[in-house]
Amino acid sequence: MSKLQIRWEVEDGYVGKSRPQRTSISIDELIDNCETEKDVLDYINDDVKSDFEQRISYFIMNDDEIVEAWRQAKADE
Repeated sequence: MSKLQIRWEVEDGYVGKSRPQRTSISIDELIDNCETEKDVLDYINDDVKSDFEQRISYFIMNDDEIVEAWRQAKADE
């Protein structure tokens, strides 16, 4: 079972250095699940999307400030 490495990158509009990501897929998976070149492209796109959803997340650093500003604005109504 030969593994192929898929290289992908987040396109988020932020400036900064390249942050390449990698995941792999077996050639057997592609053979078993794809009939056309479009199927292959769709399959790897779905694989990358899944990898992205599992690894990329966010953290809000100032949520307490936002809640406090809202609380103050509500009190001033």
